[in-house]
Amino acid sequence: MPLTADQLAELARFPGALRDLVRAELAAGNAIEDIGHSFPAPPVGAYMLLARALTTRPAASGQGLDFRARNSAIASGEFTDARRHFFVLLPPVAAPELPDMDAIRRSHAPLDQPLGAEGATQRLPAQARPAPQPSHAPVLTCPDSVEAIQQAIVHALKRGARFSRSDKEGCSTLMWRAGRFVRTDEGDHPSEASCSEEAELWPLLRSFCHLALWRAQQGQPLSELDTWRVIWRSMSPP
Repeated sequence: MPLTADQLAELARFPGALRDLVRAELAAGNAIEDIGHSFPAPPVGAYMLLARALTTRPAASGQGLDFRARNSAIASGEFTDARRHFFVLLPPVAAPELPDMDAIRRSHAPLDQPLGAEGATQRLPAQARPAPQPSHAPVLTCPDSVEAIQQAIVHALKRGARFSRSDKEGCSTLMWRAGRFVRTDEGDHPSEASCSEEAELWPLLRSFCHLALWRAQQGQPLSELDTWRVIWRSMSPP
């Protein structure tokens, strides 16, 4: 996919070794998912997030670049140079699915036990039982700093994650739509609010998650990190 003029201008700022890495991946069929100027890059730098896994070189240090593996919702790894101002990020990898404990318990149940609410599959021999259907929803790992959590929320929203809540007065949703962060309220008091800058998103999220934050406080004020952990847990993944 050809780069836009803005993407070309951003790429031109990157050190030569990182530019070569990006161009090699684009030539191999990869694409740029996102360009940003926040974590892990300092304000004077930038990052580029690749859309797909690396194919043109090993995910390891070498050829003038340092590589660091990560396990977060933002990225699975990062390439940078000695100055650490510019980064090429590898896309996150979905966490492995947890085992189905109900299926495991059923597999050890006696074959002559009475049928339960789940029906005859409880009494089938293990080899005849239908396999549990895998869940395709990704499991996101909460990052370990406020800035990383905020950036992970932004990345997740742009990929289809959302915040939702409902009560007797109606329902509310906060999502990414048409290039903006949008909050919609439906019910007794319908309204809509939106913003395009990340700095405007943070107070919008705090307001949206105020009930979850109040429940988490339990009479004690939350630290900034714990506040954003609660907000992170309130998000529905893509």
